[in-house]
Amino acid sequence: STPQKDTSDGYLLDASTASDFTGVLFSSSTSNIADSTLTLTGLFPNTTYYFRVGSFNIKGATNYSTVETTSTLANPITQLSDDFVDVNISSISVHWALHPTSPSSATAQGYIVQASSTNFDGTGITRSSQTTNNQVSTLTVVNLGPNTNYSFRVGSLNWNGVVNYLNISSTSTLTNVPVSILVTGADPDGTTLSWSSPLKGADGGYQVDASSTNFDGTGTIYSTSTTNNSILSVTVSGMITNTTHYFRVGGLNSSGVPNFAAPVSSATLAAAPSTLTDDIFAVYPSSISMQWATMPTSPPEATALGYQLEASTANFDGSAATIFSSATTNIAVTTLTITG
Repeated sequence: STPQKDTSDGYLLDASTASDFTGVLFSSSTSNIADSTLTLTGLFPNTTYYFRVGSFNIKGATNYSTVETTSTLANPITQLSDDFVDVNISSISVHWALHPTSPSSATAQGYIVQASSTNFDGTGITRSSQTTNNQVSTLTVVNLGPNTNYSFRVGSLNWNGVVNYLNISSTSTLTNVPVSILVTGADPDGTTLSWSSPLKGADGGYQVDASSTNFDGTGTIYSTSTTNNSILSVTVSGMITNTTHYFRVGGLNSSGVPNFAAPVSSATLAAAPSTLTDDIFAVYPSSISMQWATMPTSPPEATALGYQLEASTANFDGSAATIFSSATTNIAVTTLTITG
């Protein structure tokens, strides 16, 4: 058996905020000499403690080892209802509730935000942003990939720079904007927009908006969307006649948030004039005159910017037949004559 002088009757672990172990002392002990671990509870967060461990003899006298020091973890951050304050193509900003400024045990020595596209499983690249200013409550992680879902965690730093993380929610960066946007057709009930897929795609699909006020916060926005990211054209209907509309196409990320390209514009057709029962009122060997009901001068969607009269011997079938025409920009004119 082990000689009595080489063993002990147990172990004692002490911790104190003072290096000379004055004041409040936290202790834990065991009489099982096979133990090699003791735990102290009730310590304050974000506090530097001095530790000593000793073996005690049959009389309870303790022989201590060299003093070691470390800091407890800071309290974790408190989440807000909205973790993310700004989401972009290559960066995301995160915020949280600030720790109190005092006492030391209730605060932190700084914060760190990390983002991972692989949920911190040890693979992929983890992007970080850090501050030692404990009054900062927002950090921005940059150099992220577009249209990519990231998991986030926010950590509070203790006096030793050791992090106490809290996993928060995940979100996706914005897509790059769609390109090569083309407007075809001017029918208020059928204007078509087409585009090319943005670099790195659009996981959530696409959204197309139309506005007669260039999205200035007034007027009505007409919107249509698809979650099928292989669809690269949509038709917008229900728009106002004889009105310039502005269109924007946005790629949707996996969270359904759009990133719009710069608006493009196109004018819808004016309403067709109403015909009269005797619309052809003068016929000559080389000319024909027609008339129609006058259109109101306002509002813009009820009027027009003028009229054009056309005549064809082939019923406008797209053949090479000659089309004769006459036009006016005077909205008060209700007759036109085609000659030739």
